[in-house]
Amino acid sequence: MKSLSRIKRRGLKLSEKPKRDWFQIHLSTAIVLMLLASTFVGMNCFLIWPDWPGGSYGFPFPFLHETNPAASPPLLTVSVILYHQIHSLKIGPLKFQYSSDGWSVTLLIMDVFVGLDVLLGTASLFELRIRHREARKP
Repeated sequence: MKSLSRIKRRGLKLSEKPKRDWFQIHLSTAIVLMLLASTFVGMNCFLIWPDWPGGSYGFPFPFLHETNPAASPPLLTVSVILYHQIHSLKIGPLKFQYSSDGWSVTLLIMDVFVGLDVLLGTASLFELRIRHREARKP
């Protein structure tokens, strides 16, 4: 009944298909966003930067540097790594500091913003393509 009253309010005939609201997304877009978000979370949970002493976690920016390399999982190749503590990371003109336990909250927030930006851009592109295709249908 709710959808019937919405159709009458908009002045559409029952045979016409009502347009979606601006915040309503298509199911295929939701599935792609779910897979993309789970991939991004997975890339932040596994060791991404193994060439750093002790290894670091985070994509695209390493926000967690392991302070205890003995606790890290062994790599497939046998190698000797001399451990030294990394206190900062320089990316272009910016320098990011790590805390004593290996965390960089600034880089973690940047990772979250990059992930949200990628999701928003992907959703916009998919919805633009779908709505453009729906507008061409007679």
